[in-house]
This record gives sequence, structure tokens and C-alpha cells, in this order.
Amino acid sequence: MYKLIKKIVSKLKKKFLRKIYFRPSNKLDLPDLNYLDNNSYELQEKLIKKFEKNNKSSSFITCKDLIMILKKKFNIYENFNFIDIGGENIDFYLELSKKFTNVKYYLLNVKKINDIFIKLKNNYNYKNLFIIEDISEINTAELDFVNFGSSIGYIKKYDELLKKIIFKSKYVMFSGTIMYESDNPIYIKDMIVKQVNVKNVVNYLYFFNKKYFYNKFYHNDYDLDFERINHTDNVNFNNFNKLLPKVNYLDFLFKKNSLS
Repeated sequence: MYKLIKKIVSKLKKKFLRKIYFRPSNKLDLPDLNYLDNNSYELQEKLIKKFEKNNKSSSFITCKDLIMILKKKFNIYENFNFIDIGGENIDFYLELSKKFTNVKYYLLNVKKINDIFIKLKNNYNYKNLFIIEDISEINTAELDFVNFGSSIGYIKKYDELLKKIIFKSKYVMFSGTIMYESDNPIYIKDMIVKQVNVKNVVNYLYFFNKKYFYNKFYHNDYDLDFERINHTDNVNFNNFNKLLPKVNYLDFLFKKNSLS
């Protein structure tokens, strides 16, 4: 009986731990080498073949209705620039290009992924695909829709990046982004946590103080177009209860006031 109970408890623990994606850390800054993954050119070619067969993207995306959101903002024949910060799968680009005839797709990611996309652009002659290799290369005159697909938390210089895009962008979308509410001076801006749900990979990322983060936009003539709980993952934040009273996994879109 004891062995049976022990076995059941062990299984319950494992089940619970699978839901814990993040743990507090004592880091004060993100590591220079962060967000390790298993992306490869071969993987991207497989996604291309799947898209050619099924005529739709098959890779995971934190905002499953992103194309529908874009259709509400832009005409399918309209010329506009889509800046994907943290984009990492070519089939989203392929579907976006299929749905919007005159879209220009810009990607900014770590060097490894940028290099993969540069190779894809050259080998497949993707004329409306552009790779941004550094924050300094972003042309603020070309920011129509900026998309952060669960990526802003992994960006060490996120303040610098937001400052660059926040004045000119028409729309700024965040999905799968973790926000908390706290008046604790220690966490008045952000906190760094350790990601523990990815096998054989150690990543660190920011959780953000919602009031601090949203005020960046409110103080620069943006309105909150919508906010919702992201349900692509059943993330458990119970292990943060003693530090943070309220934590949520969110999607939200900011719109420039001049578009109202």
C-alpha cells in the first residue's frame, strides 16, 4: 500500500511540475546568450513543404487568430509593413503573404535565426521578406504593425527597442506575454525568471509590471485596442503567489490614437 501511495504521489508531483513553466531567479539582468532553441534550416524547409501541401501554416503560434486581427486593420490589397520581432517559422510568413497581396514582412531575431531566414530568402527568392539584424536597423518610418509573439520577455534591451518603435508604430501587438500587478518597489518595473519547461534548454526572461509597461504606451498617445487571457498554454503561476499577487499570460494590442 505504501509503495502504491508513493507511486501515485510521484505521478501527481510530475503532473503538477509539468504545469510550472517558470521559477523566480536572483538574476538582475538577462544573460548575453539567451533563448536557446532547436531551430534549423532543415526544419524550415519541412515547414515550407507542409505549407505547399496543405496551403496553410502548421507551426505553433501564440496568437492563433493573428491573421484575422490583421484583416480587421488592413485591406487584403493594402500596402503595409509587418514587423515580426521574434518570428521564427517561415510558414507564418508564407500564409501572411498569401492573405495580403502587398505586405512586406520584416523579421528581427537572434543571429542564428536571422541567418536561417537570409538563406531562405536567397534560395527561395522571397522578395517581400526582409531581415533586420539589429535594433539600430529598424526604420521607424516603416512601422505599420509590430508583432511581439511571446518574444519581448527574452529581449535584453527591451526598453531601447520599445523606445525606438513606440512613437511611429500604428499598431503594436503582444501575445503570450506575462504581466503582473504589484506595488512592491523591487518589482515596480520587471523581474527575471528562469524557464523550466523546455527539455535540455535553460532560458531566462522578464515578467513585466503591467502598470509600468502599459504606461509606456498610454504616455505616448496609444489606446489599448484589446486585452485577453492567452489560452495557448495552461501556465501555472501558483509558485509566484508569495512574490506577486496577480500574474497573467496575456495578449494585448495597442493602437495609435491618430487611428481612432
